[in-house]
Amino acid sequence: MKRPVRIANCSGFFGDRLAAAQEMVEGGPIDVLTGDWLAELTMLLLARQKMKHGTGYARTFHQQMEQVLPTVLDKGIKVVSNAGGLDPVASAQAIREMAADKGLTVKVASVSGDDLLPRFAQVGGQWKNLDTGEPFTGHPLSANAYLGARGIVAALQAGADVVVTGRVTDAALAIGPAAWWHDWDLDSTQDLDALRAGLYGDVVEELDASVGRIIAALKQADAFENTAIFITSDNGPFFEGGTGGLKGGKGSSWEAGYRVPFIVSWPAANLKKGVRDAIAMNIDILPTVADMIGVDPGASTIDGRSLLGILRGLAQSAHRHLFYFNNEDIVGVRDRRWKYLTHSYYRRSLGAFEKFDQLDGFTSSYDLLFDAKDAGGE
Repeated sequence: MKRPVRIANCSGFFGDRLAAAQEMVEGGPIDVLTGDWLAELTMLLLARQKMKHGTGYARTFHQQMEQVLPTVLDKGIKVVSNAGGLDPVASAQAIREMAADKGLTVKVASVSGDDLLPRFAQVGGQWKNLDTGEPFTGHPLSANAYLGARGIVAALQAGADVVVTGRVTDAALAIGPAAWWHDWDLDSTQDLDALRAGLYGDVVEELDASVGRIIAALKQADAFENTAIFITSDNGPFFEGGTGGLKGGKGSSWEAGYRVPFIVSWPAANLKKGVRDAIAMNIDILPTVADMIGVDPGASTIDGRSLLGILRGLAQSAHRHLFYFNNEDIVGVRDRRWKYLTHSYYRRSLGAFEKFDQLDGFTSSYDLLFDAKDAGGE
């Protein structure tokens, strides 16, 4: 099996940080550099730019390419971006000319076909406002359809080093390189069913970009080393996401609670790197932060316990057991190895446990106590 593709995103919107592309390219091993420039407002801005200056693409992308193109070509990193905006062909040609001026040989492909403006009147008949039903009687500055990942895949398969697109779905910027890398067949129902990461991919992209901007701002303020960053969720993996081989999905409680990611960064605190085999809750964050800064919360009873010892590799777990409540009733108990449940809740669950025998890995309807190391789905 081919290893996972490493995709780094350097832009979440038109006007994002220019330094991000260089940070991604030089900061670690990556296979593909992506960038998302387009939103509805951006299309208007690019249309006005094209009317005034004759170019309808994001010129900041070209500034980034001037910074990173030699390194990208040297490391074999592919670049995929929708910064072509209203003029992907001209954007691609400008990159070729810039590369030639630097003495670089680069294969640049453009993906177009999203521009509906030349045939706007013929495509949609009578256009109406979705909210009011009022007919559109003017002439738009831009009219674009969302394209998918196929054009990106074809360009990469043809050997392109840089792929510049017009309007494509946000997820296509990640799905296209991934489909090329893993040789997915986008006409295969089996491959598409296994993928199921369209909106999920967009969520990951936005999360990655948002966290990256926060970290960049902290570094610029010389505050990153001594800032604690917690990344977690409230109730489990996204509906289109994966559980890492576990059962259930967002909001389901097969884990005797909602199993969520928990990532902590605090460079100055001498935390031990790695994955912990411990049980914890989000309500442990408050006492952990208090412990980090040496402050007594002052209340006689605090829900949760400090995880600082675990994060520093000095303790195995802050809890002997975790309890899962439905209002005032305990419906689940969990320790590091065992879990006991009476019900599972929320949208992706099956409800009461009399339906256990309908799930793979459960042999009867009475399996309420599970060995977390051996139970089906674990």
